[in-house]
Amino acid sequence: TADDFPGLARISDALSTPVAGGEYVWGIVPFRHMMETRSVDAVLRTLAPPHESYRELKRALAEYRAMPDWSVVATGPTMCRGDRGPRVSQLRARLGVSGGDDFDAELDDVLRNFQRHHGLSDDGVAGADTIAELNVTRGQRIEQLILNLERWRWMPRALPSRYVLVNIAAFELDGFDEGKPSI
Repeated sequence: TADDFPGLARISDALSTPVAGGEYVWGIVPFRHMMETRSVDAVLRTLAPPHESYRELKRALAEYRAMPDWSVVATGPTMCRGDRGPRVSQLRARLGVSGGDDFDAELDDVLRNFQRHHGLSDDGVAGADTIAELNVTRGQRIEQLILNLERWRWMPRALPSRYVLVNIAAFELDGFDEGKPSI
């Protein structure tokens, strides 16, 4: 408790004292709140970025952590509609498409959706780049999500009324006006 650590109260006062312009030293306001409420958990929840994209990443991280590991597709020749064989069966299993060992229209559609989602050319051909993306492990996806959560922690808590978000990896640019997509 605060009584057990009297120095914390002085630190709390220093960190939560407004300076010129109404800003707080180091931008850390919750320290005093933690001392008053005696709830570290409640204070930690207030530190998360307030942006919807951050919350979406948190949900995705929880989903990926709950998923089982997925299968891999062996490397080899390019596969496309009309092909048959054990690697096509692996591709079907990896994409969650039931069926045999034939590359049919259903598998083609699901593969194209996967390619679009991952910024690949959505040609329906399972070439080296597509297989490499399919074989990214669940652990690697979790690491990517954690890294992106950390990037959001570095963003300003209050974004301007008009701003542009650039996703370099996905070659996407989104414009926002008053917090709503505008382009």
